[in-house]
Amino acid sequence: MPLKKEKAKYVLENWKLGVHLLFHTYRFGVNNEWWSLWDSMFGLPWYKKINLWQIYDNCQAMKFRAIACKFISSVE
Repeated sequence: MPLKKEKAKYVLENWKLGVHLLFHTYRFGVNNEWWSLWDSMFGLPWYKKINLWQIYDNCQAMKFRAIACKFISSVE
């Protein structure tokens, strides 16, 4: 039960950054802010964002980063 609370807290605190990392937005969610003053170097145009495989890969990369930085635990 505590692991679910830990992950839920992490998601609630960092949902803007998660949207940025999943969809490679230019300004939304960069540095976990609503709008950044500068474009992200990882931003993609909208027609390259609509790719389910890429979104899945980005989701797996986000999970890996969160575990590697010890924001969430790797034990399920």
